[in-house]
Amino acid sequence: MHIFNLPAELLRDVLVRLDYRSLLAYSLSCRSNYVFTLSCLTRLELAIHPSQQAAVLASSPQVLCSTESFPDDAPDATNIILPPEHSKTHYLTIYRQNKIVSNILAKHYASLRSLDLSIWELDMKTATALSQASRLQHLTLRMDHPFARVKHMPLNFWHTSPGSTVWNKFYSAPNIWFPPTPPLTPCSSRSSSPAPSIPRAVFTELRTLHLERAGITDYQIQRIINENTNLTEIRLRKCLTLTDEFFRDLSNSEICRTASRKKGKKGLKVLHFEMSTNPAIDHGILKYIGQMTSLEIRHLNQTEWRITNLVLPRFDDDGIDIRTIEIDPAYMI
Repeated sequence: MHIFNLPAELLRDVLVRLDYRSLLAYSLSCRSNYVFTLSCLTRLELAIHPSQQAAVLASSPQVLCSTESFPDDAPDATNIILPPEHSKTHYLTIYRQNKIVSNILAKHYASLRSLDLSIWELDMKTATALSQASRLQHLTLRMDHPFARVKHMPLNFWHTSPGSTVWNKFYSAPNIWFPPTPPLTPCSSRSSSPAPSIPRAVFTELRTLHLERAGITDYQIQRIINENTNLTEIRLRKCLTLTDEFFRDLSNSEICRTASRKKGKKGLKVLHFEMSTNPAIDHGILKYIGQMTSLEIRHLNQTEWRITNLVLPRFDDDGIDIRTIEIDPAYMI
């Protein structure tokens, strides 16, 4: 049987299991296949490197890994190596990376459900293209590659994550509309101001959110969380612009409340936060973490720690531990 004789539903079920390179090769066979494959890319793990050496270093095991983003049978990552003339400086490297990513997202944004992207920085064009993928369920942005270097690159480049307005694209997209033009009268003017824009949510189906070296602020990430009540996993690494207000707002959000699970939602199960040098984040955040009743701390104790009497830390307003806590579980027999 020829492949064109297969039903469209069966053919799509086959194509969605291919990696991006194989799907791209199939789309180049003819125009009809190209159009059909635009709706077949549901998951994409893409990494763009300035050199082959940077790709080898980046292929080492990542600390920030997802347990839910990609299933075990997911295809391997697609690595793209930039030519030397496109990676002479870090500015040119970032420009070329975002240009490739924005072109891919512009074609496949409607079908994407899982995205794992490794680039150096996110620009406004890529953020705009990514905001169109409103049906994303798993989003991972890796922008921390401390072993990658190019000429004329600042020495502290990988030790900073400056704030940016590109993250505003992830929680608001003005839907501008204009009212019908009223008929002209002798006293009316031809110039009329348009109606104010109506903001709409961008991502509403996110289940996992993983960010590395993202210059996102407390307000920006909280807006994203408030519009995605199905979030079960948040992993943040080297997000230096976040402060203790992030934990305070997160503890009061719907995904961390017990009431959210009564509505049939799981709530936040995994919260991973590391490599932050912000002095505003200290032991004081433990009182907010203690209020996140949906976290799977008890589950980890039953499966891994196996501490008979687990007592979690709780601090009063002065930062003093008001309850005892067991020492390292490795010493428990």
